[in-house]
Amino acid sequence: MAKKEDLRRYLVRTHSDGKGSKAISKQDDVPVATVQSVINWYKRFNTVRNLSRRGRKRKVNGSRTMMSTLRVEVKVLT
Repeated sequence: MAKKEDLRRYLVRTHSDGKGSKAISKQDDVPVATVQSVINWYKRFNTVRNLSRRGRKRKVNGSRTMMSTLRVEVKVLT
């Protein structure tokens, strides 16, 4: 994990020194798209670390949404 983060820091540092994405890509043998995505990530969130998420995504299928709409309709009618 630290290797990836170190690479990201290096890419951002060389970009801030004035090199372009293609020059960094050729110099470090990293795809141009990777360099651009790391730079955009840094500009957006001001960090190169992985951000934490909320946790497990909820599974909502058709039957659950149908039941919840039926419950709302029943409450409204009564």
